[in-house]
Amino acid sequence: LTMPPGHRLTLSVEVMAAEAGASSAVVTISTRRKEQIALTVRYESVLGNLAFLPSKVRFEASFPGRVQSRIVAARSTFERPLKIESVRSTDSRIIPELLTRSLKPLARTEIAYIHYDPSKTSSPDASYMPRPDEVEWDVPLTEDVVERWSRRQRVW
Repeated sequence: LTMPPGHRLTLSVEVMAAEAGASSAVVTISTRRKEQIALTVRYESVLGNLAFLPSKVRFEASFPGRVQSRIVAARSTFERPLKIESVRSTDSRIIPELLTRSLKPLARTEIAYIHYDPSKTSSPDASYMPRPDEVEWDVPLTEDVVERWSRRQRVW
């Protein structure tokens, strides 16, 4: 990797440890000028698992105006508290609401409400309601309008 002047490099180091404990490792970067830059990474590894409850969040069929909510919990087998950075969704209709920033050790913790709001769609073609320019009561349906309606029906 050659970086032009004025650019920045961000490294992410992932460590998979076989046993718990504090340790360190050195990451060495070599430059064109034969410089050696040593980065010491200190870490403490912990052993455990997380299980999310429920494993799949399911919502009933819905429509704009009817928001549904579910609680998501996590069961931790770690022996120390874990920090939650965030809960996100790539679907604009799914809105997570974080309840806590910490998972208790060796316990079940409710971590988030997951809200489903069908009115929050980001794509006009996926919207439950037709666009204003599609509603013309005194003209025949076009193939384009029927196709968009069919796509909506598959989404909803």
